[in-house]
Amino acid sequence: MCSAVTSSKLVFNDLTEVPVNTDKHFNQQTSLVARVLTNLQSCNGEAFLRYVSTDSSIEELSYKEFFLKALVTASLFDKFKVPHGATVVSVLSNPKDVFLFEAAALLTGRVPIISAHPSAKLSVNDFARTLLPLIDNAEPALIVGDPDYCSFISLAIGRRVASLEDIDVPDSLPQIIENSNPPLFIQYSSGTTGTKKGVPISLDQLLWQVDTYSSVIGLKKEDHIVSWLPFYHDMGFITALLLPLLTGTKVTLISPFDWVKSPIMLMSVISRDKGTLCWLPNFAYNFLAQAARRFKQLNLDLSELRGVVNCSEPVLDASHRIFSETFEPHGLRRSALATSYAMAETTFAITSGGFNHPYKIDKVDRRALRINEYVVPGADNLVSSGVILPGTNVKILGTDNTELDDRKVGEIVVSSPSTMSGYFKNVFASIEAQIDGFFRTGDLGYRDGEHLFVTGRLKDVIITAGRNIYPQDIEYVVNDIQGVIPGRCVVIGVDDDVRGTENLVVIAETKIVEKLEREALAHKIGNDVTALFDVALSDVFLVAPKWLKKSTSGKIARGQNKDRYILEKPKERFLLSRNISTEKDRIRKCIEDVIGVWIEDEEAPLLTSGKIDSLALTTLMVAIEEEFDKPMPMPDDVGYDAYDTIVRINLLTKKSHLPKSKPFKLVTDRRTKADYLLDGHRNFDTVILGSSRTYMLQARRAFDFGLKAFNFSVAMGKAEDYYCMANFMAETSNLPLKLVIIGVDPTDFMSEAPLDRRLVRAPKLAKYLEENDLSGQGRFVVADPDGDIAMSKQIEMHYREFDIDARFDRENGDVTYVWKLDVPNLKMFNYSYDDSRLAKHIMFANRCETLHEGRLYYFEKFIRFVNSISCELIIYSNPLHSKLLEALAKKTPYAVRQRELFDWISHITEGKAKVIETSTAADFGGYDQDYLDGSHMGRVNGDILFEYLMKQS
Repeated sequence: MCSAVTSSKLVFNDLTEVPVNTDKHFNQQTSLVARVLTNLQSCNGEAFLRYVSTDSSIEELSYKEFFLKALVTASLFDKFKVPHGATVVSVLSNPKDVFLFEAAALLTGRVPIISAHPSAKLSVNDFARTLLPLIDNAEPALIVGDPDYCSFISLAIGRRVASLEDIDVPDSLPQIIENSNPPLFIQYSSGTTGTKKGVPISLDQLLWQVDTYSSVIGLKKEDHIVSWLPFYHDMGFITALLLPLLTGTKVTLISPFDWVKSPIMLMSVISRDKGTLCWLPNFAYNFLAQAARRFKQLNLDLSELRGVVNCSEPVLDASHRIFSETFEPHGLRRSALATSYAMAETTFAITSGGFNHPYKIDKVDRRALRINEYVVPGADNLVSSGVILPGTNVKILGTDNTELDDRKVGEIVVSSPSTMSGYFKNVFASIEAQIDGFFRTGDLGYRDGEHLFVTGRLKDVIITAGRNIYPQDIEYVVNDIQGVIPGRCVVIGVDDDVRGTENLVVIAETKIVEKLEREALAHKIGNDVTALFDVALSDVFLVAPKWLKKSTSGKIARGQNKDRYILEKPKERFLLSRNISTEKDRIRKCIEDVIGVWIEDEEAPLLTSGKIDSLALTTLMVAIEEEFDKPMPMPDDVGYDAYDTIVRINLLTKKSHLPKSKPFKLVTDRRTKADYLLDGHRNFDTVILGSSRTYMLQARRAFDFGLKAFNFSVAMGKAEDYYCMANFMAETSNLPLKLVIIGVDPTDFMSEAPLDRRLVRAPKLAKYLEENDLSGQGRFVVADPDGDIAMSKQIEMHYREFDIDARFDRENGDVTYVWKLDVPNLKMFNYSYDDSRLAKHIMFANRCETLHEGRLYYFEKFIRFVNSISCELIIYSNPLHSKLLEALAKKTPYAVRQRELFDWISHITEGKAKVIETSTAADFGGYDQDYLDGSHMGRVNGDILFEYLMKQS
């Protein structure tokens, strides 16, 4: 029998034979599989793949361990009957998991696609809007995501999303199959709604790129790649995934999310692990230099780093200089700075510079760089993107598509053995991108012999923090916002030399003149753009009707309006006299230095409005630390909302100690609670069971009655959960159980909810289920938390700011902080009942038309088990707010099912348990005003109820 396991704990036997299809000969020169097998045979057991988390803990796999784990991962495709040659999509956050997923697909003949993962600030519905164009184009046979997001994404896109935790360790590993039919994989452009284009790459194109680029950069067996780059961009995908996979080069991965929060960890890992190669976008050079200023002393040794490759277009010499000045004292050699011009459409690199010789700098007059004209000498430094790769043909075309001479500026077109033949299922875009067998890059530049200099973009593409942003997409959204004159907005990118990137600016015409209404419109524009595109606007510049200039053809002239913005906006911003007299003004100045905008309103949202993104937040933290000469806490420790306004940031600057928060899933997760119970002292004689409605029945309160209790309440707990938990508790505790207290509710016996996969994924608990039920062949359908639960959370997010800071005592399972309320120090929750919050409760209650026979079966087994160990049992009904109970009784069958359930419980317990009905707070002497919401009582009620139950027993 195969057992379900987590992606981080996959177990496999040491195999002596590799499961290869012997009917096919794998040629070393033309086969991906052959190269992987060669690496496998030559590996010596050293770490090949490392993943470093923010706490510096390391997960590492040898090439053999990685290979076997990849094949175990591939069993997921067989489980879901994914045919060979079908596309599969990864929406995973952990780069190690993405690496394994990619290898699993490539080694078993599937076509992998890597998608971005939803960020913490992007709602699932908004994320789905960016994912759907990819799904529609790729038509994947399987989508795999993180467990915490699977059900939400499934609901949002209307497609089932599997998890790596769906993997069952197979009795035998899947057969290795070479997918020689193109495409081998598909990369998707970083454009957003409506612009995602699939770049299909064949096996031959990949192998040529890897071989040629490896030769040019002098890749050695001793090299060690260190990378934070996301795999859904070609830079990270090729250099930190496929290059190591095919060559066996060691690689250490850092999550992009972790890197943004702690940028200097990249340099620390390079120093510690003797990293030799690293690829970065241009903005990262400035970002790392700024992050280094947070540290008075850096203990780094970068002497082994032989290549830091800038793949941006254009490469900025100023960014290289600030990077060198910052890290040369720590052993970085100036000669380690290298360049490359690369894109997904050519698999990766077109040029390479700086390896074996310094990169080239051209002295030009940037203002005189014009298409069809020769470069004019000047004082500006322009960095070469390197020498054109062997076998690659690069031409510079003028406006009439004729080839230009050296040192004339025109559009860069490319032809190479690794250039795609066309976009995936997009004939129109494929035709538009081709000219006489060459690919039109849309970038402007010139050749100087074999050197290529990139000067700008012919396309209207803005690169901000390494991301390609298509302004037309944002303009389409902004034009649809009420208050903006339709068709009268433009999105521009404004160079930011400090950050080494472009700032994103929206200029929009409006007839609104009232100040507060204009501010509300600007906030709406910023919020909508951030939600849909996950990128922050540097400025929303509202202008009067007919302010925007048009070209002779009637189109809004992006370049002319950009020039006008740069000319006029600073006047508005800097003619104001800055009287920096208060701490909040000092914070305003820090914000202005980071995003170029002076924020007058101290309560104006910064993060949730989109004014500041994750990258800008880190830069802001550096600025505030320097301004106030004190370390600032990480957003994950105090919550992102603590940085959302000037007022809240000011509070942070005043606090000397800030506690760290725990993610909410720790409170609700079955497996985590089971693990914490095993890790603790285990001396418990009492267990509290129930759903989240039982959280406030505090285990620590039991000590007042001479009991040692553990609170095993979990989110959306149901009858089968309680049976498993009681067995696990009895087996785990060092003391015999004296008392089991359980709060139940008709929703714990819902007829339509399937067996929760969160229970199935907790093998320590699920082992007590009957085999047929666990496999989905018995009383239950096994599924992820059902759509009703996901929908409920979405409704709750709509009616309330669902930003939970939940903490609990690892020793006894008590919740101590919920929804940012300091429970121990509150005398009473002042809950104001609101009819709008009825939606989720009514939705659940309407699912209680019948009680699930399988759940009644397991609850009866639970009662028999508790009686068999001679343990006292108290069963009480979870109380509701009186107005909620009244509403449910009128509008749903809840009250009928409640009566039916407790009549049945009283019958089957036969007097061997204390059955206590506490339908409202008044039933046990509590208070209606002490509720977290209509169905979750507060701390005061919890203490009163516990004492009431003890007196009744």
